[in-house]
Amino acid sequence: MLKKLWHSASAMTWAALAVRLGGFAILLPLVLAYFSANEVTLWLLFSAIASFQLVADFGFGQTFSREIAYGFVGRSLVDSHDSSLNQSSAIKENFLKPNWNSIQSAITVMSWLYLRFALLSLLLFGLFGTWAAFIPIENYDYPYLAWVSWIVVLFSTVISIYGTLYSTFLVGANRIDLQKRWETIVGCISLSAQVIVLIAGGGLLGLVLAAQLGLIIQILVNRSLCIHISDGQFKKNDDKNLDRRLLKAMWPAAWRTAIGSIVGIGMTRGMAIAMANLLVAAEAAPVLLALRVIQTISQISNVPFYTKIPEFNRIRASKKIRLLSEKSSKFMQLSLFLYVIGAIMIDLIARQFLAFVGSETQFPDHLFWSTLVLAIFAERFGAMHIQLLLTSNKAIAHIANGISGVICIISMFVLFPVIGVMAVPLSLLIANIGFYSWYTVIPTLQSISGISYFKYEARVALIPIILLISWIIYITKF
Repeated sequence: MLKKLWHSASAMTWAALAVRLGGFAILLPLVLAYFSANEVTLWLLFSAIASFQLVADFGFGQTFSREIAYGFVGRSLVDSHDSSLNQSSAIKENFLKPNWNSIQSAITVMSWLYLRFALLSLLLFGLFGTWAAFIPIENYDYPYLAWVSWIVVLFSTVISIYGTLYSTFLVGANRIDLQKRWETIVGCISLSAQVIVLIAGGGLLGLVLAAQLGLIIQILVNRSLCIHISDGQFKKNDDKNLDRRLLKAMWPAAWRTAIGSIVGIGMTRGMAIAMANLLVAAEAAPVLLALRVIQTISQISNVPFYTKIPEFNRIRASKKIRLLSEKSSKFMQLSLFLYVIGAIMIDLIARQFLAFVGSETQFPDHLFWSTLVLAIFAERFGAMHIQLLLTSNKAIAHIANGISGVICIISMFVLFPVIGVMAVPLSLLIANIGFYSWYTVIPTLQSISGISYFKYEARVALIPIILLISWIIYITKF
């Protein structure tokens, strides 16, 4: 049993997220107890800016992981185009052997691209990140220390962007268990260091240094794992052998995914950055805290579905479409159910917890939180459909996130002068329910033909949404 858990992608991802969640649960009260409202705002702001590294690979990360996954079943995006991946006839398992030429081509292209992504990100984060952090830093009592903290975050984030190529390979190789196992170990060490620094009075700079050092160590570990599982292939990179056919095959899905990811991440992280600049620290901190907490809940609830994406890619490549339908709906439902349970638990305990630790930062009221939870529920529902569609190398994120992003920005401009901070969750809700959630459904279900659309979506979302709406009605009424 223990051996099975030790090699389970889901179990190891849960362990890594447990460390992350536990770290957040441990660090948050310490930060709220030891830091002023200005320091809390800066800590959460740096986190929001750094999280944009998730889109700094310009959409190629998911596309590369699919190429690696295809390579391990003997296929390639160069040889297999979209239409062939939607058919229901299965490929015989005897032919699903690794194609190391395809995998090596992907590794070479990844190394070439991610170096350039890192350099471009240094420029973009250096300009726009510094601009976003300028006012909160200058309002801090010790701006010099805050600027040094920001420089540390900036350079470690750029290093992390280059390091994404290692985690991308591990995901595509379906070795999430190995990656997450080491992430758990490194995370425990990093968390211990951050707690010691906080208790010892290291302040904002000390906390940032401890956290970013752990990030860099994890990158080095991932690199070592890639070399190990590829039998040294990761060291054999030669730009002269760059396969431009692979870049061409990846580009259509990659740029669409990039636009979609940038807008999608930007809606929530951008809200945090905007509030840090528009509001005083005492007003901004609760909003940033709520956005950070909902982000954490969302990441945790993603585990059942997102850890199965490499498997979904292989099932799609094997043309077992009915099996893909059954598995994807099951894990979508589980993810949404966990999201709802997590959101309800936070609503029950967050305010009492902050009062208990004597924090200067307050948690938003039930109306703000319920609206935010419903908005992100709709976003999670749509995002999982987009991920399922991406297994066919078809991307609609640029349309879904692009249009919903415009709706969100317009709503924010109209509502903020009227209702203040409530405009944040309400704008997200309008965008996600008004367009994003329903637009993603039709093309995704068309890609897994031969199923009942109604039965599929009822299985995915009916129980979680009933539970969520029942809770919102109860908490509003009583």
